Amino acid sequence: HLVLNTHLTGMHLCCAQAIRRMRERGKGGAIVSIASAAGIVGIPGRGPYSAAKAGIESLTRVYATETAAANIRVNAVAPGSTRTKLIEQGLKDGSIRGEWQIERIPMGRLAEPREIADPVVYLASDRASYITGQTLVVDGGWTVQGMVHVADWLHAS
Repeated sequence: HLVLNTHLTGMHLCCAQAIRRMRERGKGGAIVSIASAAGIVGIPGRGPYSAAKAGIESLTRVYATETAAANIRVNAVAPGSTRTKLIEQGLKDGSIRGEWQIERIPMGRLAEPREIADPVVYLASDRASYITGQTLVVDGGWTVQGMVHVADWLHAS
């Protein structure tokens, strides 16, 4: 339950408070949550994580419909594999097979953190003023191609 509570319940509680305060202020606003490409395609062995991230996408759509009249926009970004400290450690200790993973990303590389941050900034900005209830997938084309055998990517421990 920890994974579901952290990702899904955490997002719900944060959004509930942000929405309440934005409504009180009466000036609208924007919320951008972080989903995951894993919530779109599902990853074997990562059920709770994939389900939590899919739930974030669903709550994003629900909150968008509930808040649009108050000019509150709610969107999400769904990153694919990104060069984070966790991924770097997995590549270093061998628990993640980077070459196998990268071969399955049509763009042929992991995302850099900035490539995830920029879409978040865009969705939070006034330039995205007519976008709500959407999940922007930022994954180098991974979800389009899919990833069939994740067990080959993760080494059994």
